[in-house]
Amino acid sequence: MKKNIRFTLIIFILIMLFTYPVFSFEITQNEAIEDLDHLYNRIEEVHPNIYFHQSEEKAQNKISKIKDELKTKEKWSDIELYRLFSPFVASFKDGHTGLLIWGQFNQFYNNGGQIFPFDIKIIDDEVLIYKNYTDNKINKGTKLLAINDISIDDIINTFRNSISSENVGFSNAKIERNFPIYLWIHYNFKNNSYNIKLKDNIKSYQLEVIGVSQDQRTKNSEENERENWSLDFPIEGTAYLTINTFDGSLIDEFKKDIDLYFEEINNKNIEGLFIDISENGGGNTDLAKYLFEYIYDKPYNLFKEVRIKHSKYAAKQSFDFLTNAYYNLRKNEDGLVIFKSDKSKPKELENRFDGNVYVVVSNYTFSTAVDFAAMVKDHDAGVIMGENTGGLPSTYGDIIRDKLPNSKLGLGISYKYFLRPAGFDNGKPLLVDEKIDVNELKYWYNDSRYKNMIIKSIIYKRRCSA
Repeated sequence: MKKNIRFTLIIFILIMLFTYPVFSFEITQNEAIEDLDHLYNRIEEVHPNIYFHQSEEKAQNKISKIKDELKTKEKWSDIELYRLFSPFVASFKDGHTGLLIWGQFNQFYNNGGQIFPFDIKIIDDEVLIYKNYTDNKINKGTKLLAINDISIDDIINTFRNSISSENVGFSNAKIERNFPIYLWIHYNFKNNSYNIKLKDNIKSYQLEVIGVSQDQRTKNSEENERENWSLDFPIEGTAYLTINTFDGSLIDEFKKDIDLYFEEINNKNIEGLFIDISENGGGNTDLAKYLFEYIYDKPYNLFKEVRIKHSKYAAKQSFDFLTNAYYNLRKNEDGLVIFKSDKSKPKELENRFDGNVYVVVSNYTFSTAVDFAAMVKDHDAGVIMGENTGGLPSTYGDIIRDKLPNSKLGLGISYKYFLRPAGFDNGKPLLVDEKIDVNELKYWYNDSRYKNMIIKSIIYKRRCSA
């Protein structure tokens, strides 16, 4: 049912960058209020259950306060409106429903704009320098304490307040991936200059740095482009399959490679298969199902239930004439079309894996990647290890896109609800069976060492329990 999702973190960023390539400009107070009304009405119309986290009364009170704020100025820029509107959209706590301003950033960045010259990691509530695009020597593990006399805690809280996410873990993941961009959006630092306060194992100190352009970041980046998926054999008797995306546009390539991977796994008589989706932001459930059938040979559910909100806007944007006619007959008084899922029978596979399966997840695991992990957990097809997922196993998803009429800010809204195979929704991330600090391991160790440590953690626990 998620065939149209292209929601890896990387793909989501690209969509936001290129779908709404508008220029930054100002609009009048009345136009800004019109945009706010449009935003609220569209979310109410399209979303299957927008008040699942906060009440309608609280939402309307927030709208009233925003309107009062809008009346304090005659002119508003699109970036100012994003800063004002995004916390309201984020308050609904749906990671697939959000306000988008990345077109404005794209126009700035692609034309030589310069941004903060570091990427960061958030580990144990501390912000660490991760990638350094300057010529300054900064030790691994150095903490970022402040930028231009603003504490890093205040900066992170500002970002979190505007990020649509179901939990802190996923908002942290989005901040890590987009820290320089969020800094550009929320803070108007003059002269592209940053006075940063740092602390390493020896001392606290300050450093003056300037921003870097897209060309400079690319030139100074030592990291190769991340593979969509890969297979290797780090320790004898084990295979490590990394799946970084379930992007539906790659389905033919995915199926071909997965077939070859499992043929190789079968030929090597592997006992333990590790499937790492810790960097997978989602995609198309057809890919997730294809992979799942290589590790599970019984009838299974992808979801227990799917609910679709059949609104006028969704009908116009997403459905053909026959589908609209069918949904009009089936929808209930709330506009919901509800499908109960039948079990799927897996196809016959010569190289289906029948050993021990371990699925590695993290805060970066979202959308369809969480669906895959939930299938594994709810069908007892393997062990889930790592950190609790950024996305939820029972969640709202599939996105209808719109833009505000005057500011042209982008808007994405969930119009479906997916109930996990086990048939319950506790509002929590997918809980792991074996806790491992995936994010921290990736910060401190290279890819090879990371995989070895993941595998050895299971080997060690087996020996201890024997």
